[in-house]
Amino acid sequence: DLYLFRSTDGYREAVRALRAARGKPDAMITVYRSVPPGASSKIRGGSWVTTSKTYAAAHGRHGDDPDQDWPVISMQVPVRDVYWGGNDIIEFGYWPRSRRR
Repeated sequence: DLYLFRSTDGYREAVRALRAARGKPDAMITVYRSVPPGASSKIRGGSWVTTSKTYAAAHGRHGDDPDQDWPVISMQVPVRDVYWGGNDIIEFGYWPRSRRR
């Protein structure tokens, strides 16, 4: 259950990444996203992302058949391109500068 996630290692993983990036807008951070099989391996601007691979995997998990779990992709992006929506400290939007022009 994703709502119980806050007490797990994945949540702590995300918080560690955020603390390391705090105050460093030009630093690079790894973001993750689960995607349907066969989807692009590149995270597009405007996508939902997380700083926890574990959390991304939880979102791609199939309810009954682990063989149908979605893969998790990752990308190194500048911290300044990752925006918090204000609802959950582990969920973000990826908006690269090139997309905002």
